[in-house]
Amino acid sequence: MKTLYLHIGTMKTGTTSIQQFLYRNRKVLEKKGYLFPIFDYQYTKKWTRSKKRNAMFMSAPLFTKKRERDHEAEHARFYEGMAVVAEAFRKYDNVILTDEVIWTNAHNFRPELWQELKQYADEHDFTVKIIVYFRRQDVYLDSYWNHTVKRLYSRDSFQEFLVNKLDHATPDYAEGLKKILEYFPKESLVVHRFERSSFPEGNVIYDFLEILGLKPDEGFSFSEKNANERLSANMVQAKLALNMVDGINPDEMVHFEKACLMVSNASDELYHADQITTEEKRSLVDSYQEGNAWIAEEFFHDGKPLFRDDYPENEVFRKDNPYETDDIVRFASSSDILLYRKIKELEQEHLKAKKELEAKLREARKAQEKAEQELQKLKKLVEKETKKEQEIFGKFPFRLFVPKNKK
Repeated sequence: MKTLYLHIGTMKTGTTSIQQFLYRNRKVLEKKGYLFPIFDYQYTKKWTRSKKRNAMFMSAPLFTKKRERDHEAEHARFYEGMAVVAEAFRKYDNVILTDEVIWTNAHNFRPELWQELKQYADEHDFTVKIIVYFRRQDVYLDSYWNHTVKRLYSRDSFQEFLVNKLDHATPDYAEGLKKILEYFPKESLVVHRFERSSFPEGNVIYDFLEILGLKPDEGFSFSEKNANERLSANMVQAKLALNMVDGINPDEMVHFEKACLMVSNASDELYHADQITTEEKRSLVDSYQEGNAWIAEEFFHDGKPLFRDDYPENEVFRKDNPYETDDIVRFASSSDILLYRKIKELEQEHLKAKKELEAKLREARKAQEKAEQELQKLKKLVEKETKKEQEIFGKFPFRLFVPKNKK
């Protein structure tokens, strides 16, 4: 049976690392019968154009020129993308699609997605395996908020985020799963905890490969780099302040994001602070306890709660913390260092381009000199032949006689 593996998130559960791995190893996967298709669709935001998030066509909202939702275009794109998937099954037994925002978009923008996908799969005779990772809600929401400040220009504090954007983040995992189960059987869902202790060798990519029925030692290329780092407590506040400034374009904002990330590791080691208290974390998670217990019973069967009950006792962030000034200095210095590196990079590019241009000019001069030499040879040859003709005609003089007309 042909199988579509659809990885839907959730956000901040190793999705970027998984996507980069799949994209980097797509040729290896193809040899094993797994296609990771690439779509060249364009979306509104610069960061949503990644070819690694190849399932965006399923749930990304599209808009008209008047900035109104274009539902007709969304449905057309969905079926256009699914047609590519159906065609791929003519050659491959397995197709892999991934986009972490499907989890939230199916709740906020595309509630009809699961019905459409099930109907299409039945009509084209393939099965769907929906893969989702969950982390404890307090950690998930903190990471989600951190990412929106880092990458999406959010101006909400964490407390404001919990009031204004909580439902958008879809932390009620049970509710989201039950909506999928309205159309897909439970066997279609692959639900995993996002905890290193539950992964083979503590590696989420190894875990994902295991879901696909593959082993990590089968010719794959791995990266040790953290694919999507979070901002430290002080740096997320710095970025939040920058987000308040009007007129900063996306490229400039990326520069400041990089500067914040340069500081974050050292900053976090010195001052690791949470946005809410331990009691507030417990209260937040407890509000989803019933749904979490249902997920543990339905999908794990290991007699354990869905998430561990350990809450590290970290300091709650305060703006006048003793490391704030040092981090601001580090941030400003990092921003200057990035600019310096960019200037040096541009200088190197300029020098390289200058050398290439000079080399081409030298080649052009050589070609010109060679052409002039050939022209001189040709002129001498013409002069020589002309002289020979003159000598020949000089030895044999003749007159041109024109007969007179007879009357």
